[in-house]
Amino acid sequence: MSEGTAGRIVEGHAVDRDLRLEADACVIGSGAGGAVVARRLAEAGMKVVVLEEGPWVRTRDFVRDEGESRLRLYRGGGWRASADGRLLVLEGRCVGGSTVVGLGTAMPAPGEVLDAWVRVSGVGDLAAARMEDHFARVAREISVSPVPGAMINRSNRALREGAESLGLSQDVLSRSVSGCAGCGRCAQGCPTGAKRSMMLTYLPKALRAGARLHADARADALLLSKGAVRGVRGAILDRATRSRRRSIEVAAPVVVVAAGALESPLLLLRSRVPDRSKRIGRKLRVNPAVPVVGVFAEPVRGYLGVPQSIWSSHFADLRTGKGGFTLEGDSTGPATMASWLAGFGAAHKRVLARYNHMAVVSVVLQDRSTGEVRVRGGSDAEIRYEPGRKDRERLLEGIRLTALLLFRAGARKVFAGPRTNATLDAETYLIQLDRPDVQRIALRMTSTRPQGTCRMGSDPRESVTGPTGELHGVKGLFVADASVFPGPLGVPPQLTVMALAERTADAIAASAGARRAGG
Repeated sequence: MSEGTAGRIVEGHAVDRDLRLEADACVIGSGAGGAVVARRLAEAGMKVVVLEEGPWVRTRDFVRDEGESRLRLYRGGGWRASADGRLLVLEGRCVGGSTVVGLGTAMPAPGEVLDAWVRVSGVGDLAAARMEDHFARVAREISVSPVPGAMINRSNRALREGAESLGLSQDVLSRSVSGCAGCGRCAQGCPTGAKRSMMLTYLPKALRAGARLHADARADALLLSKGAVRGVRGAILDRATRSRRRSIEVAAPVVVVAAGALESPLLLLRSRVPDRSKRIGRKLRVNPAVPVVGVFAEPVRGYLGVPQSIWSSHFADLRTGKGGFTLEGDSTGPATMASWLAGFGAAHKRVLARYNHMAVVSVVLQDRSTGEVRVRGGSDAEIRYEPGRKDRERLLEGIRLTALLLFRAGARKVFAGPRTNATLDAETYLIQLDRPDVQRIALRMTSTRPQGTCRMGSDPRESVTGPTGELHGVKGLFVADASVFPGPLGVPPQLTVMALAERTADAIAASAGARRAGG
């Protein structure tokens, strides 16, 4: 975001009094959903205030250090976990949201998924043919294109070579970048500005159109009256301690909650909004991932080039959403790698000494199991999620297949997923994964794709939000993030969140225009 827009971004440290603001629309969250909505409404002539709980971290201030960047840019310092500690959820908490710390992978929802959503939700406008223009527009805005061959690193080539050896289909992924230098620091914030996050695309255009963005501003409660939303009450936070410095209240007849599939239902639950379906916070899907690490004789240096450029959907079931998994090239820093690998003390150190020779392929489950987000204590989220028996079997199947794939690509050793403690020295050792203790192990999983906790649908008895994202039973209150997905997606969600958010923003702008025209 250019320094010339700084006058319209208000950071927490600059606020020295309690704030009472008025707007036509208040948007909560500045990620893929919130930024799209804010820009569209501002360009439609509406007075827009955006509240972002996280800080504004400039491109020049992104750092390579994993620990420091996670503390700055991620919710919970990158250690937000489910109640049992088995699932780690990585979410951006900064201006631009998860688009700042994601790997930039951008794929539209498959047509068969959208058509399945129509069947389960009753919302005909979600059909592939009707969503095509929305996907095309948002893809152009963030410069989506396939990863060039020269940028596919050795780690991702291992996935390609292993898949080819096993006769599995594999494809090059597309990303939202322009002028990528291949430094591999996507998860710490792109230091060159090549990744086209919301911070560098939609938000500057929203600000130029008159929107006002408050960073370090947490939304605590929605203000409701007589079946309609009236505004938002929250806090201006101290950046260092995250404690309340001042209060902020925004009076607005339209509020768009775009805080993500964990925080959005939490805000709705805290605010005690009407919930006829009793499904706010429920039906959580996370697409959990388990990394499998191969150690090669030659240097891999997976941190160079594009971290994620090859995937295989050979075992995915995108048509029916009844399970399956994808294999996706991956990369991580040495600190995170250390948490993935078995061992202790000197033995662990010797393993990590081979970091430059490690390739990572993640098994990403299209989970059929669902979880729940609850309010814990005063306001924190309690995430309940446990894969069912069939999902566990699919994950273990994917781990075994990926280990074989890495051996076929030339790996000399494979670490078959965190907590399995299965260190394989050759294909013949794959039988270790069939041991009863491994089959019963509590898998450690990671998610960057929570979704489905405020599902969209035409029937208020079966869904939380209506066909445009407006909450059933609360006029003017909308949700615009992955929580509205009516069913499992199965691919990275950013483009789908953006396309649905554009659709929601169009409905809000049209309604506001009609009110102005009517006097």
